[in-house]
Amino acid sequence: MLKNKNKNKGRDHHFDNLWALKVFIATFFIASIFSFSSSKMMEDFSITLSLLTLVIIIIIGIVFDIIGISVTAASEVPLISLASKKARGALEAVRLIRNADLVSSFCNDVVGDICGIISGSAGSILVVRLTAGLISWDITILSILISSLIAAFTVGGKALGKSLAIRNCQSIVYSVGFIMSFISTNKHELNRDNKRRN
Repeated sequence: MLKNKNKNKGRDHHFDNLWALKVFIATFFIASIFSFSSSKMMEDFSITLSLLTLVIIIIIGIVFDIIGISVTAASEVPLISLASKKARGALEAVRLIRNADLVSSFCNDVVGDICGIISGSAGSILVVRLTAGLISWDITILSILISSLIAAFTVGGKALGKSLAIRNCQSIVYSVGFIMSFISTNKHELNRDNKRRN
């Protein structure tokens, strides 16, 4: 009995290390792509489009935060019932809930933190552009103002998103599963999940 417990602990530790490595690699590449893309857009776009890009980055972070919270708060029971009726997206929604720890880690930690970092760098680029002959404000004051606004919108948006996610977790997870159903091609993975759980 003790040997089995030790084996399971070893597997869990190996899984945690593997997941951490995957998160590290994924974060590095996603952050690199997002940072490069947003920087190029912020430099090439007009001030209005640059502001819009910054807002979109903040919204992406908030939306993924909502998804991460919803997945941990939702129950799979009503979604299993929908899956038995072959409702589109129900299988994907159940899989999201059964992998809630990984999904929430990716949504809240990976995407959320990346969006936070990128929005900060995008704000810095915006400050440089605004002070390049458009606004005569002191660059330090403008930097503090814009970074404070970014932080306020991000934190405020996530605070509102948390209550929204908890109240509507089932419908949010199902909506994400519905969207995923157009991408997912393997419908037998839920059966493999059931076998692993048993």
